[in-house]
Amino acid sequence: MLMQLVQSDPRFMDVFKELTGVDLMDVQEKQMKKKEVDGDAKKKRDAEAKVRAEEAARKKQEAEDAALPEEERAKIQNKKEAEALKAQGNDFYKQRKFAEALEYYQQAVDRCPEELTYYSNKAACFFEMKKFEDCIAACDEAVATAAGGGYDYVKMGKALARKANAYVQLEQFDEAITFYQKALLENNDHGIKMGLQKAQKTQREKAASAYVNPEIAEEHRLKGNALFKEAKYPAALKEYDEGVRRNPVAIAIYSNRCATLIKLMDIVTALKDADKCVDLDPNFIKAYARKGTCHHLMKEYHKAMKAFDDGLKLDPTNRECTEGKNKTMATI
Repeated sequence: MLMQLVQSDPRFMDVFKELTGVDLMDVQEKQMKKKEVDGDAKKKRDAEAKVRAEEAARKKQEAEDAALPEEERAKIQNKKEAEALKAQGNDFYKQRKFAEALEYYQQAVDRCPEELTYYSNKAACFFEMKKFEDCIAACDEAVATAAGGGYDYVKMGKALARKANAYVQLEQFDEAITFYQKALLENNDHGIKMGLQKAQKTQREKAASAYVNPEIAEEHRLKGNALFKEAKYPAALKEYDEGVRRNPVAIAIYSNRCATLIKLMDIVTALKDADKCVDLDPNFIKAYARKGTCHHLMKEYHKAMKAFDDGLKLDPTNRECTEGKNKTMATI
């Protein structure tokens, strides 16, 4: 405690020096310098030890390689050269110089044709160059190379996923989904799963978009209307369902289907169609009348009143909204 007090106040240090002849500041400086020197010496020793260890490991590896048959030594050398070529290719790839990268990856393949990574890297270049057929061919090379077995499953999964990616760009979704699934069998990777899900979603959206035909949708609406008038509600519902699939923005079909669902007492689904009509056209008064009817049947009378009032704001003389509101008020 006394030493801390002495060191914290220069006046005490001066008194201590006069009494003992010891300069505490000088002692502290010498201790600090000694620590720095010792630290630098340790760093130097550690660095030298690391160099010696690396050199010993290198010599050991060289000795082990020298003991191998000539064919094995050549194989190891080719692999080293191939890895160096791949590294150069990667540099060009990062610079988006895909043609140059491709040359180095091909040289790596020539040096070490059994390594799947080089084929996969070639495929990546072709993909970025939008040469999707060539990308698929490079992935097929990887698969053919691994046909004998003993390959790296993660690398195979990556090659198959790249092939699937190329099929997506070509809008060949069945093939893409097939190869994503094969890739997952090799490597259950999250990125591959996401690719599969995206391909499946895009396929569904494309199919739905291709199915849209407003003219055919109108034919189904008219058939549904005729069946509705005959009180054949289940048959009418099927026509309206097909009409919506053929034209997902046909407000009249949603409205008619809503009325049909009310007749079938599927009120929850009917309300969804009424809400869809409002989303498509906030000024479509009939949608508010049917929305109010749905809430009334669900005994949600205050919601029913609001729906009818919303319709009457658009047209104060609307008969359906007026009658619906009066009926709800009487019920309340």
